[in-house]
Amino acid sequence: MDVKHLHSTFFLLLWLNTCPVYIFAADSDKVPDPEIIAAKEVFEENIDSAKKHLLERLETKLEFAQRRGELELVESVVKEIEAFKGKGILPTVVPADGYVTTFERALTQLENAYDQVVRRYVREGLLDDARYLQDEIKKIKALPSNHPTYANAEIVVKSGASSLQNLKNGVRAFSDRSYKWVDIPDDFPFKQFAQVQGEGTKPIHFQVKTPGVVYIALSNEHPTRVTAFIREYEWAPTGFRLNHTAKTGKPVDVFMRNMDAGEYHMPRVNFSGPTLLSP
Repeated sequence: MDVKHLHSTFFLLLWLNTCPVYIFAADSDKVPDPEIIAAKEVFEENIDSAKKHLLERLETKLEFAQRRGELELVESVVKEIEAFKGKGILPTVVPADGYVTTFERALTQLENAYDQVVRRYVREGLLDDARYLQDEIKKIKALPSNHPTYANAEIVVKSGASSLQNLKNGVRAFSDRSYKWVDIPDDFPFKQFAQVQGEGTKPIHFQVKTPGVVYIALSNEHPTRVTAFIREYEWAPTGFRLNHTAKTGKPVDVFMRNMDAGEYHMPRVNFSGPTLLSP
């Protein structure tokens, strides 16, 4: 075994044995149900296996980049390995869809196991225990560690919109209109936007400097065009929403998409954009 392979193997084993996983919260006052214990063990086994497989793919990518002498790729892979093992941030240099699918399926199976035990407790009249398990699975599902996500992309606007500027209620939404942003919720995670021209026609040219998730804001004005745009470019809804003071009064929804490093030209769809957002 050469030194490089030895290093990779040691790195993998070290991570698997020392990386903390904050999935469950213990309560010493409750005696765990055997079915719940078994379900948690299956969940952890599935996640551990998926993590090991994804990390092995990253290590293979790293060895490939080292053999080719590609410094930038080596640095990118090392950075993504550290982010994945430290914070659970999904990599972009290798496909992570299988890992996400496994995680989601395992979490659904765990939720189903909890549901079965809750129903059994209700039938047995153990209502407090049933409520406790319902609360526990809600907390488990809400843990950030149980929702793997990609890192946010670093973007630079080239043309078709302004450079990123502060986003908050009362800020002018468009470069050629007096309409202002309103109804931005307190927990809105996006702090910057690239101001566009109302009813503009030029595409927005921007660069993704580091790969990750890109966010846009877009109203449903001209629904046919919006639907076609969302479907063609595979934008996914985030559930976040804001508004501006234009007479249309249509809410502006936030969408997301994972994008590789490179330059992009995003067509204009309607009055509100798309408008690029950034956390």
